[in-house]
Amino acid sequence: MVKNPVLLIALPLIIGFFTAFISPFIKKGYSIIAIFTAAITTILSSLLFSNSGTDLITYPIGGWSTKYGIYLISNIQISGLLVLVNFIAFLALIYYSIKERDLGSELGYSLGFILSIAAVNGLILTGDLFNMFVFIELLSIGGYILATHKGGYYSAFKYVVLSSIGGLFFLIGVISIYNVTGLLSLLYIPKTESFHNLPAIFLIVLSVIWVIGLSGESELFPLNMWVGSVYKNTSTSAVVFFASVLSVGGIYAIIKLLSLIFNNGYAAIYRYIYALGLITLFIGEAVAFKQKDAKKMLGYSSIAQAGLIISLVALSIKSSLNIDLYSSAIFQLINNIIAKALVLFGLGVIGYSGFNKLKGVGKERREVALLLTIGTLSLAGMPGFAGFWSKFYIVKSLVSNGEIVFLVVFLFSALFEVYYLLRLSQIILFEPQEEEVSLEIPSIVEYVILTMLAAVILYIGFYPNVIYNLICKVGLIGG
Repeated sequence: MVKNPVLLIALPLIIGFFTAFISPFIKKGYSIIAIFTAAITTILSSLLFSNSGTDLITYPIGGWSTKYGIYLISNIQISGLLVLVNFIAFLALIYYSIKERDLGSELGYSLGFILSIAAVNGLILTGDLFNMFVFIELLSIGGYILATHKGGYYSAFKYVVLSSIGGLFFLIGVISIYNVTGLLSLLYIPKTESFHNLPAIFLIVLSVIWVIGLSGESELFPLNMWVGSVYKNTSTSAVVFFASVLSVGGIYAIIKLLSLIFNNGYAAIYRYIYALGLITLFIGEAVAFKQKDAKKMLGYSSIAQAGLIISLVALSIKSSLNIDLYSSAIFQLINNIIAKALVLFGLGVIGYSGFNKLKGVGKERREVALLLTIGTLSLAGMPGFAGFWSKFYIVKSLVSNGEIVFLVVFLFSALFEVYYLLRLSQIILFEPQEEEVSLEIPSIVEYVILTMLAAVILYIGFYPNVIYNLICKVGLIGG
């Protein structure tokens, strides 16, 4: 039994420090240390999940009260998300070890992966604003290292500049709220009289500052301009981290801020965030529609999904803590994590992402192409796959709440998404080859990674209520 989830943060940091300390004496094997770290955090998060309930539990650190000290929060929803992101990180590190270990410094990139795991776990678990800022900065460092994998230095430079701007915005918000309330606790700030006496314009500006501060990590507008180039130019293991691990930390941090601090009648705040999310959704899908590189296309698709999820969360809180809207958002987040990882791993196994080089490769690598197509069909929301059910519940919740504008934007954006995802499958499976490409024979490990993710998608496709009912049972974090 895990009595305190602090090990999910502390252990990767300790292992990272130990790895750097021994580096002058040991020249190889750092990827094995990174795999070991992800394996341990996956096991620890699984133990936390098995002992979690629907109630939000606080875990004080250092003996201080949760009102003034550092603490972590968890329930079955948070711990379940931790299991998923740490498991995806584990798969990405296995892939890195067998396919991409020779791309640059094994020590540097292994440390980047380890730091990123600690940062994402911290963002998902932390209950105070100061440590949220610390983990944002740690995530920026890890993300910068990963963005340079395969030598995408200009893309990485854009990422670090935009992330740094975001960190500054977030810190300004933290200082502002501490100056007013004297607290940093997500649970206690909204309980103070000084917070309730704040003018509406202050709270609106504060929420804007925080969302902008996290928009780089969560891939939301406006600090998401790094996404397309980083997804295209970095390695497969790194881009899986960005799509299915790092961005999840940013998105869930925003969800915690909205549901714990601004969950009591601040309609103006949610109108802004709702609109921001819808704009991000539509622009992301429209830009993805125009791409000729699959990894870049999936990057803009991730932007769109971040916008969709945040819009649903904002609308759920604005609509008197509507459980259906919120649960459909979390279900969509989970399905997107799994399916994006599968498609990106599949592209990595094939070895190409440009449409010209992908044409007809499914005829030589049919098993890989079919497994990859399970991911694209799930992302597109085709019946029988996990993504169908999350989109079904989104439509159902929007209709039942009379959100016609949101429904129209969502369905129109979904048309773009269906087209470009089915187009990718068509290119791989059916179109004739135009260029000679050299395809490596996939290893058994690569087939296992793809098959496991595809199996999860199909399982959820046949038994969606196993996940969805559990999410509904928990409801909003601050509900």
